[in-house]
Amino acid sequence: MKRSPFFGLFVVAILQLIPLLSNAANAWNESTAGRHVAEAINGPLPTLSDLTISKGTLSPTFASGTTFYEVYVNHATTGITITPTTIIPGATIKVNGTSVVSGTASSNIPLTTGFNTITTIVTASGGATTDSYTIILFREYSSLATLSSLVTDNGTLSPVFASGTTNYTASVTNDIKTVKVTPTTTDANATVTVNGTPVSNGTASAAIALAVGPNIITTVVTAQDESNTKTYTLTITRAPSADARLKSLGLRSPFAVLTTVSGPGDGNFTATVDYSKNTISVIPVTNDAGATVTVNGSAVASGVRSDPIALNVGSNTITVVSTAQDGTTVLNFIITITRLRSSNAKLSSINIRPFAVLTEVPGPGYGNYTASVGFSKTSASVLASTIDSLATFTVNGVPAVSGVVSAPVPLNVGDNTITVVVTAPDGTTGTYTITVTRQFSSDVQLRSINIKPFAPLTEVAGPGDKNFTASVSNNITAAGVLAVTADSNATLTVNGAAATSGTASTQIALNEGDNIFTIVVTAQDGVTTGTYIITVTRAASGGGNSPSLPIAKPVESQGLNAEDVVVHQGVSPNGDGANDFLVIDGITAHPDNKLVITNRNGGLVYEAKGYDNQSKVFNGRSSKTGTMQLPGTYFYSLDYNVKGVSKHKTGVIVLKY
Repeated sequence: MKRSPFFGLFVVAILQLIPLLSNAANAWNESTAGRHVAEAINGPLPTLSDLTISKGTLSPTFASGTTFYEVYVNHATTGITITPTTIIPGATIKVNGTSVVSGTASSNIPLTTGFNTITTIVTASGGATTDSYTIILFREYSSLATLSSLVTDNGTLSPVFASGTTNYTASVTNDIKTVKVTPTTTDANATVTVNGTPVSNGTASAAIALAVGPNIITTVVTAQDESNTKTYTLTITRAPSADARLKSLGLRSPFAVLTTVSGPGDGNFTATVDYSKNTISVIPVTNDAGATVTVNGSAVASGVRSDPIALNVGSNTITVVSTAQDGTTVLNFIITITRLRSSNAKLSSINIRPFAVLTEVPGPGYGNYTASVGFSKTSASVLASTIDSLATFTVNGVPAVSGVVSAPVPLNVGDNTITVVVTAPDGTTGTYTITVTRQFSSDVQLRSINIKPFAPLTEVAGPGDKNFTASVSNNITAAGVLAVTADSNATLTVNGAAATSGTASTQIALNEGDNIFTIVVTAQDGVTTGTYIITVTRAASGGGNSPSLPIAKPVESQGLNAEDVVVHQGVSPNGDGANDFLVIDGITAHPDNKLVITNRNGGLVYEAKGYDNQSKVFNGRSSKTGTMQLPGTYFYSLDYNVKGVSKHKTGVIVLKY
């Protein structure tokens, strides 16, 4: 059996009605009990002999002693009348407070949807007794889900609105960017949404944004009883724009001021840029977001820089064409840019390699600097960049290239002057002077050490920077030390007596047993020292002459300080077996190390801990991406430990293929 669409609402109504029915039943029981008492005292009560209703049916069927009834009518019933008839002559009747003559119909009683209460009160002629009859009337909710009107604040509906027509179109000009829709429901109790948003009946919706082209607006009406819905669809077409104007037009990289002039275009401009500016970009901004732009025939987005446009010396023409959204309206803008000749003889940057901090000082040149490098730096190159890409320069008279490390300039100990002369394209010159001070050496390394007559040295732990032991036979009664310094400017002593690098020291008498030889190396700087200790054990007498001892090769001294680690500057991974990777001399003696290599922009290229010239090497490939790097100059930073003391080196390397 098909359930009525009002079933749910009726159930709700009954649930709401239960308390009323209960109260009414209690009242009826009490009145029935009291009715007999009242009738015994006052005679018959002022009851009704009949009660009829113009629409619907009383439930239960009318009976004088029943005072509570229910009535159910459809939604179309908007009002009813009640006809009450009294039993006792002279009694008065009021229906909902309005007097009604017995046996005649009341005036029309308007009905709301849902529950309506109609009360009939009968009063005896003396006014002493009354009787009351109650009708609970339920009027069905509306199932009507149509519009009586649909209006927009912009555009005209086609066809003309009719309640039964659900599809409409309208057109608006491009300047109309929003529309409001005002729907009016046929039934005031129906609800309505516009594009899913509730809208009050007969009230305009919020503004709805319109894109260029068709825009679909959906209005949905829901009946009061929620059993029916109806959808009205409005398609509003917004016309494309005919605006081809530019809001702004600018030049960037470099910036240049545009001056308006007369000419053949819809807009004509001139600008002037420096000789060093060999390209320029245009930034057009359209007045209408739907317009499109080309710069010298290439599409450019509004507000975005065009690709760089090459500039020759002299006059250059750039044409900007703006086309409106409608595809037919077009405006042309012509820019004439004059590129001047350059007189710029300045550098944008200057430094030396290996890297050293430049300190600017007063002087006659465009720039005057001082720098200090260690003794091991026997030469220095200049890395300079000109502001004008067409300018040239020399380093101590030798031509160099902007952005490329120059040929090395030899450095003597003390002050060295490097002169950089920049020549602008028009012949203007500018001079930069760098005074590089090469420090005295702090190298206390020994290239080799042994005793004479020769005996094998064995390295052992001890208090010196390096400690050795050697054994000689009893017939060896004296020995000297033969040591070679890594730096020819270093000096050395053996047991306090001056000695010469590469020459055996004065012979020192040997006692039977242990004999201590203390070798102190003093660097050229006169401050840094290194100590080597050799314990020579002479055999005891009486044991006969020991066999002759083999001649030992001199012991190569391992590094004592940061100067023993040498970073080669050239890397050429071309497979020829020479400099195929970055070689760091002495690094295997310091496994606790970290190497970082960056490009000229400071970007990380290579990073490794425990660099060892074998399993971990820089061969031109990035440790991040594995890609081969472009040839050029790179910077390194090397940290390692020497006997618990942290050391730090920085410098440059040149990558070639």
